[in-house]
Amino acid sequence: MSKAPVIKIADKENPNAKPITEETIHKFVKLVNAGLVDGGYGTLDDDEDTTHIKPGEMCVEEAVTRALDLPFNDQPFCVSVNTRALKISLNDDVEWRSDKHRGQGLKRLGIAQLGTHQKFNDEQLIVEVMNYFTRLFAMELYKAGTEAEKHLKKDSATDDMVAAAILFKPAARHLYNAPSERNVTVLRDVFNFSSEFFQALDELHTELQEFLQRNEVEATAGIINNFADYFGYSDNERVRFYEQVCEDMVQILVALKAEGVKFLHLTKPPKPFTKHITAIE
Repeated sequence: MSKAPVIKIADKENPNAKPITEETIHKFVKLVNAGLVDGGYGTLDDDEDTTHIKPGEMCVEEAVTRALDLPFNDQPFCVSVNTRALKISLNDDVEWRSDKHRGQGLKRLGIAQLGTHQKFNDEQLIVEVMNYFTRLFAMELYKAGTEAEKHLKKDSATDDMVAAAILFKPAARHLYNAPSERNVTVLRDVFNFSSEFFQALDELHTELQEFLQRNEVEATAGIINNFADYFGYSDNERVRFYEQVCEDMVQILVALKAEGVKFLHLTKPPKPFTKHITAIE
């Protein structure tokens, strides 16, 4: 029988910090199930009384400090800088339908992030998040190319539509396999041909380009909301899309071997939402 997982988080600045165990995770899950608020209480004085703050009245990082018996704030020392920034963006700025939905969406990501303050490639996290949204855009570009091809069968097809049919799918394949800010920027020349027919996609491209130029996970919520707007999702679909993106962020942490992923078996992932997925052939 295998031993129960444990994460030792104590360091020089926090020598008395208790190890994270399954009991800790169960405590965190209970707090998150009560719902999470955007913003939370922020930075508090060390001597400030926080015992009155109840479940359902804290943000995700504050729930972490409460579960780990750390000083109550939104800056748990056991979470890396970029991982925390990503989580705060998803907590505060994604257009969640309710506090309960926010809690369910961020639950597994809140677990996976634990222990990233040590032996974790925090800079690579930025790269993987940028690549994720670039590939998501590439799938939409490929879909647009397929739509343009259908118009070629019509005598009324314009030069712009012909250009889109010729250029979009090859560009999408290249972008998906080699996601980068440079390749996204070069696409501006492609969209000059057909923005009249694909104006919304053109605007999404501009928003993605700005997101990549910032190169900060703090801006993640903005691009998520941009994609949800582009897809034209209903309220329920938006929640499912947000939950799926959060789970995809979890899988990025799995690939980067974050310590907290060893506790993911204690929770269930959301039901897959794939309406926005397009296979690139």
